[in-house]
Amino acid sequence: MSYYLKYRPQRVDELDLTDVRENLLGVLKGGNLSHAYLFVGPRGSGKTSAARILAAAVNCEVNSKDSGQARMTDKKVLREPCGKCKVCKGIKVGNQVDVLEMDAASHRGIDDIRNLKERIRLAPVSLPKKVYIIDEVHMLTKEAFNALLKVLEEPPKHVMFFLCTTEEHKVPETIISRCTKIAFTKAIKKEVESALQKVIKGEKLKIDKEAVGLLAESVDGSFREGHKLLEQLAVDGKKITKQEVEKMLGLAGGDDVVELLKMSLEGRSKEIGKKLGELEKKGVSASSLLGDLLRGLQGMIRAPHQTVQGDKVRLAGLLIESAEKLKVSPLPFLPIELALLEVGMEGGEKIPTPIASDKLRDSSTRRLGRNDKEKNRSRTKSGMTKKKEVLKQVQNDEKISKGNNILSLSKIEEEWGKLLDRLSEKNRSVAGLLRASKPKVADGNHLTVEVFYEFHKSQLEQDSKRLLVEQAAEELWGPTVLRCVLGEKQHKPSVSVDRVIEVDDYVKAAEDVFGN
Repeated sequence: MSYYLKYRPQRVDELDLTDVRENLLGVLKGGNLSHAYLFVGPRGSGKTSAARILAAAVNCEVNSKDSGQARMTDKKVLREPCGKCKVCKGIKVGNQVDVLEMDAASHRGIDDIRNLKERIRLAPVSLPKKVYIIDEVHMLTKEAFNALLKVLEEPPKHVMFFLCTTEEHKVPETIISRCTKIAFTKAIKKEVESALQKVIKGEKLKIDKEAVGLLAESVDGSFREGHKLLEQLAVDGKKITKQEVEKMLGLAGGDDVVELLKMSLEGRSKEIGKKLGELEKKGVSASSLLGDLLRGLQGMIRAPHQTVQGDKVRLAGLLIESAEKLKVSPLPFLPIELALLEVGMEGGEKIPTPIASDKLRDSSTRRLGRNDKEKNRSRTKSGMTKKKEVLKQVQNDEKISKGNNILSLSKIEEEWGKLLDRLSEKNRSVAGLLRASKPKVADGNHLTVEVFYEFHKSQLEQDSKRLLVEQAAEELWGPTVLRCVLGEKQHKPSVSVDRVIEVDDYVKAAEDVFGN
């Protein structure tokens, strides 16, 4: 039996969500349950488990006897299910005929609800209450909802409903208004850790404390997902370490995340590509790395007594934008690298950032040490120099554009490979962007390059990247002003150059960016 089923809560006081547990304990104490409940919350938060527990509470043989005695004294009695009687055991394993679970994702039509209505009229076979648990109720059709509404408006006294959904906005208001709603919020890290610790204790697993914390943080509040991952990690019976959790989830270590952020914010752009190459080689997931970088930046920005620097805010914005590009990029790490480089190549702000260790350890970051202050001061000077050089080049653009250089398109096509080689020595990322393009028009000292993706065009038109290309081109063909135009996406865009430029050259672009 899987961990999730084996360690599923059997009593209300065993539920791991604090708010839900306290709410339902209050319901038990009151002694009366509503005829219909709507449980709303994310997947894996315990909605179906809670419904089963309440179904057992109203039908438990021990509770039924106590209720019968209470009616003689006009007292309301409803306690936790005993977990030992025939009814409780039957509900636990799912073979109690009067407690029916229905998945609305596969039984969503009006005929399914009509059949349910016919069965509802019949009295329970052996229990005081007939209970229907409908999971993913938002999947029902409009007609099925209308049929269900009639049942909820005039339910037989022997029937109870538990409607569970992850998407409340898809449930009609008429249905919601006839139910008692219980909100299952996303579990916090502490609550997931508590659920995992029950399994660890029960299975006598050996696991590092840091590994438990990392696992709890990675499952986005899902108890079910946490149990599933822990079960996978425990297969070989060895001690579970933080490194094994990182490897299984494709996560970067906290030190790696901090180092990447520092490289970008301190202007150490040449080191970024190498670091990302190392992480990719280790099997780190680009999407998980992006999340860690954003959490790290969020921690820096929120750090107490810390003035928020513009570059941190800007880098966070660029990384958020790269999330969409990540989905379509043939090179998953490239959008992340370009975001880090855009800030890094402009020098960055070299103000050492104190980080609250406890808070940011959870966000895969750590305090930047005091020993870095002297290095940061020197990098500040370096960054200022870089900015002045970029400004100087921008001011010289007009002079260059007025020059007498006449570019030859045929010569450029012939020596295009040389340009890419020169750029690779200076900046492999920019070379990677240019590799999947082709020279189109040479007019005086203006070179127009055709690119096939809006993302590539916007990157190459940034001053810092455009100047790198123009400098490399000037070394080969004299003063050059770069322009970019967006061409139609082609399967094999090519030019008559030494190396044929094809869409497949994204593979070569990857080598430029990440190395062989």
